[in-house]
Amino acid sequence: NVLRGDMSMVGPRAYLEKELTEQVKKYPGTAKLMKVVLTVKPGLTGLWQVSGRNEVTFDKRVGLDAQYASTRSIWNDLKILWKTPQAMISKW
Repeated sequence: NVLRGDMSMVGPRAYLEKELTEQVKKYPGTAKLMKVVLTVKPGLTGLWQVSGRNEVTFDKRVGLDAQYASTRSIWNDLKILWKTPQAMISKW
């Protein structure tokens, strides 16, 4: 998917349509943030994955993804890529 250009190495995790519908109803404050998140391609890893992953609630996940989308840079991508292996093997 990365080689085809459908995804990037770093970006928000892809959201399922059903998940979006259900979670935005549950967390109405995330609707505006989702518009920001959906402006960038999903990634194999991202800020959410290196910031606690399953320990993070949906509204905080969307906040992290929106933060990433708003402050994208090569430097931030490199930091996330650097942290990814540790996040993968840790308890998160």
